[in-house]
Parts: sequence; structure tokens; C-alpha cells
Amino acid sequence: MLEKMFAAWSRTLEKLFPHPFTLALLLTVVTFVVAFLFTPHSASELVGFWGAGMWDLLDFAMQMALILVTGQALAEAPPVARALKALSSAPKGMTGGVALVSLSAMVAAWLNWGFGLIVGAILARLVADDLASRLGEDKVSRGLLGAAGYTGLAFWHGGISGSAPLAVAGAGHSLEELVGVVPMQETVFSGRNMALSLALLVLVPAFLMLLSHFQLAPTGQEVAERLPPPEEKTGSVFEKVLVLLLVIAALYWWFGLRAGLGLNTVIFGFLFLGLAAHGAATPYAQALDRATSGISGIVLQFPFYFGIVGLAAKSGLVGIVSDQFVKASAGIESATGFQPFLIFVFLSAGLCNLFVPSGGGQWVIQGPIVLTAANQLNVEPSSTILAVAYGDQWTNLLQPFWALPLLSITGLKPAHLLSVTTLLLLWEGLIVILALCFF
Repeated sequence: MLEKMFAAWSRTLEKLFPHPFTLALLLTVVTFVVAFLFTPHSASELVGFWGAGMWDLLDFAMQMALILVTGQALAEAPPVARALKALSSAPKGMTGGVALVSLSAMVAAWLNWGFGLIVGAILARLVADDLASRLGEDKVSRGLLGAAGYTGLAFWHGGISGSAPLAVAGAGHSLEELVGVVPMQETVFSGRNMALSLALLVLVPAFLMLLSHFQLAPTGQEVAERLPPPEEKTGSVFEKVLVLLLVIAALYWWFGLRAGLGLNTVIFGFLFLGLAAHGAATPYAQALDRATSGISGIVLQFPFYFGIVGLAAKSGLVGIVSDQFVKASAGIESATGFQPFLIFVFLSAGLCNLFVPSGGGQWVIQGPIVLTAANQLNVEPSSTILAVAYGDQWTNLLQPFWALPLLSITGLKPAHLLSVTTLLLLWEGLIVILALCFF
């Protein structure tokens, strides 16, 4: 009954939310109409703001694309693949299987969200296959294991590849005049973020272990066979020597010259870590070729998100929306003594993520609004940034846009994930909202 209910919910979502690019176009039109109605600018001026904004942040789009492809390429490296294969035989049943898959996906996603997505997908498939061979296919809930592999996307934004924290961690970022530079020590590596991350790392797998006692998701009979992996090439001796020299130079740049932790240095680290793990240029290039199929959404949609930002910021719409945040928060605080601003930010970020399924694209749109409001309410920028990060990752459990690589590897359908992740959405939301009350 539960499986049928959540399958129906998945079909409803597919009807309500069309292709993400369609949503980007719809948001553009809505923003234009709202700006025309509530700001003093003419239609021609608004079109000018939009057109100029489309090309303001293309370097950021490239950074987001590299975060994804370097993480996926690292997950395919032979040493990583061998480690995952060895891990997959450890669980003795579904309870241990979902715990292992979820923990591994979450830890990997904290390091790099693209890495975590692929690690979770591969491990979910390997664990399911191993348990099915030993216990029988009817004892394995592949949908539950797939959902466990996807939990990294509900955890990643508080990690070192988090788009929002990284976007403001280096000098010269687009919001520097508003909040200055906000180092990672105040966001990702802060005590409050580490405590909440640890709580999620324990409580999310524990919830899945509880669900493993119920058949909420389909077994292997409904799952398609995975395509065979591409042929692996080892590369020539010359390539291996060249890679070694480049990795040595990269290590010197990172440690010898003490490069700071920012978006570019995180990409740099995963780029050369993946190159070293593959051992040669040819297999690494092939892994990147496969990974680039996942960045089409970034390439196509980000310029439209940037256009929305240019339109909203230059027309004054950002200030109008942020003022509403301030008035609502101040009104509740005066009536109850409780400041709900961070919870408002969290919930609005979760809603925004359903329409803008990209942490980087969402931050570009929402960052100026919430940070402007935070300044007026004297709320720490770092807490506001983290609230956006938690909201963005939270509704990934309801938005299967980034699950496409996992669905391909595991042979599952979106409904198979949503039969589990919808429940997990309620659980994680409760944990984060309670935590934000003490931020």
C-alpha cells in the first residue's frame, strides 16, 4: 500500500514539475513580471538588466561543472572501485547494507558532492547484488538501498564542496560588498555545522535501518540490468611519468605555497587526486568524458539563472523581497520573543530547490536576498549561509534531478527512491529545524 501511494506521489510530482530548463524559463518570466509590477523600471530597462546578467557569472558555472565531473571521475578510479567492491560484501543483511551505503555516500559527498553521488550509486548496486546472491532477490529491497545511496545529496552542502559556503569564502566574490569574505572556518568548519553534520551522519542511516524492516520499495525483479562498464585503459609509461610530475607540482602548490581553501582549490585538489588515482592521462580523460554528460543542465540553465539575478538585483527586487523577510521575522519575534529568520531561510531554500535544482544556481538567486535581510536583522552571515545550504540539500530528497546517474547505475525509477526519500525528508527536516533554533 505504501509503495503504491508513493509511486502515485512520484507521478504527481512529474506532472507538477516539468523539465528543469522549462522551470528556468518560467522563473525568468515570473521575475520579469514581478519586477515590472513592483519596481519603477520600464520593460526595456528590465530586459537590459536581464541580458547583462546572463554573462556576469560564467566562471561560477564552470566551477560548478568541474566540481561534478572531477568527483565522478574520482569515483571511477580503479583504487576507489576496488575499495567499493571490497566494502560491498561486508553487510550480512538489509539493515547493515543500508547503513553502510548511506554512511559511505554521505562521507564521500561531504568531500565532493559528485563523488558522493557516484560512490553511493555504485555501492548501492554492489551491495544489492551481493545480498541477492547470498539471501535471494526477494530479501533485498533495491529501492531502499538506492535511496541510501542518494542520501549524500541530502548531506553534501555542509561539506567542503558546498556551493554556498565556497561561493563567499574567497576574495572577489559577487557579494563581497554585502558581507565581506566569510571563511570556511565560520561555515563548514564551525562547531555548529560540524555538530549538525555529525547528528545527520548518525540519525539518517539509523532511520533507514528502521525502514529496512519494512518492504517500502521494490525488489530486484523490477530493476533493469546495468550496462557493462566501459573498457578500461591503463595509459602508457610516458603518461604515468607525466602524471607523477604534475601531481608533485600540485602537492607543492597546495602545501608548499599554502593555498587557501576555496572553490578553486577544492576543484584543484579533486582534479589532481583523480588524475593520480587513475594513474595516467588516457583513463582519466575517458572518465571525464563519461562524467560530462551530467553537466548539460549547468551549461544550459545557469546563464538563465544569472539573468534572473541581474534582473532582480539591478531592478531593486532583491531589496523588496528581503524587506518582506525582515518584516515577517521581526513581527514574529516581537510577538513571541523567538527569531524565526533562519527557519524561514531554510524552508524557502527547500522550496527554491524544487524549482532550481542546483546548489550553485540557487545560491546565485537566493544569496543576495537572504544576506541583505540578515544584515538588517543583525543575523550572522555564516548562519544564514548554512541555513540556505541545509534547505537546498534537504529537498533533494524530493527532487530527483541529480539522481539521474544513480538511477542509471542501479536501474531504478524515481518512484522507487521517492517511496523512501519522502519519509526521510520529514525526518531530516525535523532534525535541521530543531538545530536551527540553537544557531
